[in-house]
Parts: sequence; structure tokens; C-alpha cells
Amino acid sequence: MAASYVTRGTHRTIQVIGGTAIDVQEIDVTTIPHGVDFTRAVPYSAWQTNSEDSLIAPVAEAIESRLGDDFIGGAAFTQELGANQLLANAIEFTVWLPTNHAFTTTVVVPVDLLAGTDTFQGQIVANMFQDALAHLQATAAL
Repeated sequence: MAASYVTRGTHRTIQVIGGTAIDVQEIDVTTIPHGVDFTRAVPYSAWQTNSEDSLIAPVAEAIESRLGDDFIGGAAFTQELGANQLLANAIEFTVWLPTNHAFTTTVVVPVDLLAGTDTFQGQIVANMFQDALAHLQATAAL
């Protein structure tokens, strides 16, 4: 168990990406302290050669960090259709105006995007939230 998550189980399966099936290990996780469940699929070879913490901690920490923002009301695991029309694991965040929680929307962030540790991926996620907030603010101003 790590400080930001606890694993609930893991299993080997396949994942179809771009018409190709790859061997993956799915890891089921619950974040600490907010208790957001999610599943991360990692290539089997990466699972064998990397520590669980290096594969899971960035996602759990990103979820928990966002839940500390005053414009995030909650988060839940979901699956959505990706660009290739196949199911992709994601976290659906409830976004609200900090000054008026009656104005809400959701932002769906792919789990693998949350796993990114580079600045570019971090900026993509930040922009997703900023766009949602801007739309809420515009609606509230009507």
C-alpha cells in the first residue's frame, strides 16, 4: 500500500488499440483519502519490469490533487469511447463554480493522461478544467 492509494486486485487481459490486441495487466485501485476507485491497464511487459508504485502513484496522486481544488466536487471511474471507438478507462470529475455549486459540469480525463508526468500532458489536463470553468462562468453570467 502506498500513501495515496491501495490496490484491490490485478489481472492479465488483452486491450485492443488501433486494431491491435496487446497483452496488459489491469490494476484495480482505490485512492486515499477520497476513495476514488479506478482501473489502470498497463502493458504486461511494463508491469513486469516496473514497480507498481511507478505505474499507479502518478494517477492516484493526480486524482487526489484535483480533489483538493475548490472547483472540483468529486470524481468517479468511468469508461468512455476513445477516438478509436473502443472503451477507455477514465475519471469523470464534477466541476463547479467555487462561489455557486448550482453551476456544475463534468470533465472526463483518460486514466493514461493522468498518468503522464510531463508538462505537456499536465497542461492538457489543466486546460480541460479551465475550459469547463470558463463555460460555467459564462453561463452563470447570463
